[in-house]
Amino acid sequence: MLLTLAILCFFQAVGEWVSVLSGLPIPGPVLGMVFLFITLLLEPRLNHHIAASSEQLLRSMMIMFIPVCVGIMTSYTLLKGQWLALVAAIVISTVLAMAVGALVMQKVMKRLEKQARDQQKAAPDVE
Repeated sequence: MLLTLAILCFFQAVGEWVSVLSGLPIPGPVLGMVFLFITLLLEPRLNHHIAASSEQLLRSMMIMFIPVCVGIMTSYTLLKGQWLALVAAIVISTVLAMAVGALVMQKVMKRLEKQARDQQKAAPDVE
């Protein structure tokens, strides 16, 4: 678990560093996730270390939303007149995220099916 946390913190720090030094308008943690994704593609051995411990992090993820919810509740007076815009932004971004996720999944599934067909064609027929 500590190795996983160290890896995740490392990539978040690298993302922050790149974001600040480059002046990109992309949050550091997002860049860190992209760097982690690329690293996991290039170095599959890390998948084993991250997969086991990340399950525990995912199980306790709701606890991580508590500070955000409290922040929203304490900022109620600032947000009071903006509910329609906030709801619209949440709905639109959710629909867009689902659509992009579905499109990516379709592309990945097609690619995996093509790879499986190619492997079947390349493998000799053993009967």
